Amino acid sequence: MCCDCEAQGYVVPATVADHDTQAKVLIARGDDPYDMKWLKSRCKKHHDSKSGKERHRGGMG
Repeated sequence: MCCDCEAQGYVVPATVADHDTQAKVLIARGDDPYDMKWLKSRCKKHHDSKSGKERHRGGMG
């Protein structure tokens, strides 16, 4: 289920495994960006919204 939808009280299937923390941040601090603990399940709508905000701030998205 999408973690963001679930937080709002909705049950929506997740379609994207998204890095909760940007990969470049994880690498910079010596963490493995491929470790499953850094992934969140999101629907496409919430993934695209989060990624767009990150790109706007100069992140990877």
